[in-house]
Amino acid sequence: MRAIVLALAIFFSAGALNAAEPVPFEALYNVTAKNWKMPGEIESYSGSQIVRLEKTCTDWRLVSQFRLSAASAEGGEIDFNNDLSGTESLDGTRYSFRSDSRLGGRQIMHLAGQATRTAAGQPGRIQFSAPQTRTTSLPPDALFPIAAFVWTARQWESGQKTANYVQFDGTTPEPVRVFELLTGSPGKPTPMPDGDTKLLESKAWRTTGSFHAYAGNDSRPLTTITQTVLSNAIATELSVDIGIADVTLQLRRIRALPEPKC
Repeated sequence: MRAIVLALAIFFSAGALNAAEPVPFEALYNVTAKNWKMPGEIESYSGSQIVRLEKTCTDWRLVSQFRLSAASAEGGEIDFNNDLSGTESLDGTRYSFRSDSRLGGRQIMHLAGQATRTAAGQPGRIQFSAPQTRTTSLPPDALFPIAAFVWTARQWESGQKTANYVQFDGTTPEPVRVFELLTGSPGKPTPMPDGDTKLLESKAWRTTGSFHAYAGNDSRPLTTITQTVLSNAIATELSVDIGIADVTLQLRRIRALPEPKC
């Protein structure tokens, strides 16, 4: 189940359309699912994803909600919900997070806390307030989610085809190692979403990223995510295995949010 949570963490002015720079936005995604891993045949399902990225003079604020409900031909029903929120300082020194997942009304994952460091690129600490109070180390090379996007996008802009980095987004108790591969440069989405479509004029990349445990030598990824993402951090499509099914998020509506007046 943690796959969709990790995937959601990597989602992010029309005046910066050709630079790798996130913009504030609100996006609504349709959800399609296949390869269900549940008893019985799935007869119907519905799903949606909402992502909101706001910017203040000091922080990025990310909120997302994922919903998926399914019914089997035998009359069984299942609901999977995920709520994620994070606040990342612009200087890369602080990241507060909260992530909750529920399956059939039962909480299956809950993480909350704050990661801090004295300066970007320095070691720090992660203080968890849930599911229990504890403190662990933050590696000096660990990037928070939006900083990780900016760093990766600049690799693509410079002509690189691969990007390897460490990320901490608060969806797992430890940082993860990410190995990302640039596979193409797609055009505009089809069909075109509703809303502020000028935001979709940015350069687009098709990438596949595998996420691995920070420690150990296990070559098997925790999850793999394929996405089409723009240089302003808006994802137009994303595919991932969430445990109960393979899901694809397709951008349906996009809305620009105001930039801060600092």
